[in-house]
Amino acid sequence: MNRVLYEVRALERDERYRMPKTRCPNCDTDIKIEKPREGTMITCPGCGVELEVITADPLEVDFTDDWQNEWEE
Repeated sequence: MNRVLYEVRALERDERYRMPKTRCPNCDTDIKIEKPREGTMITCPGCGVELEVITADPLEVDFTDDWQNEWEE
């Protein structure tokens, strides 16, 4: 049992097995996405704003065009 736990912790520390993460541009909350794809729409768990995945590697998100249009009005 201890060997399995040790191996899992070693994998968690390994960069290749970490879930990509970034921060919300609105509230600075950590956002983690298991398999990010460019163009995917997500909702920030902290403030609820709708965001779009701009790049998957490195993970970058930004406000959607709809959100920016609402802000300008």
